[in-house]
Amino acid sequence: MQAVLAAPHATPPIVVPIEVTHRTVLSDDAISALGDGDALCRALRVLCDEWLRAQTERLGFPQAAVLLHDPLAAAMWSGPSWARSEPMQASVDDGARTTLGSGAALEVVTDVELAALEAHLVETWTRSD
Repeated sequence: MQAVLAAPHATPPIVVPIEVTHRTVLSDDAISALGDGDALCRALRVLCDEWLRAQTERLGFPQAAVLLHDPLAAAMWSGPSWARSEPMQASVDDGARTTLGSGAALEVVTDVELAALEAHLVETWTRSD
């Protein structure tokens, strides 16, 4: 990870911490909307439903949720106005421990407007271009 951070970049890499992605839960309405999309969207809805069921029935989670870890990170490429970020510096050692305040220049996502993110994702996923 440090090699990626320390490599030369035209602009600072965007980092989306897991603490932020854990706050991005796909709503029941958004999951339902996937059923109105194409075959891939309908399959995604089935996968979401199965994942929610597995969390409660097999894994015993007290509250099931579809978290948007990867979709949020991928959506950052669209230049979203719904995400807030701060410039920071960080380094990562061989044990994957992160030290803030020195090292590579980064843009770190600190918060997300969930309703706007969800609307963006559902519109992107269900768009028929």
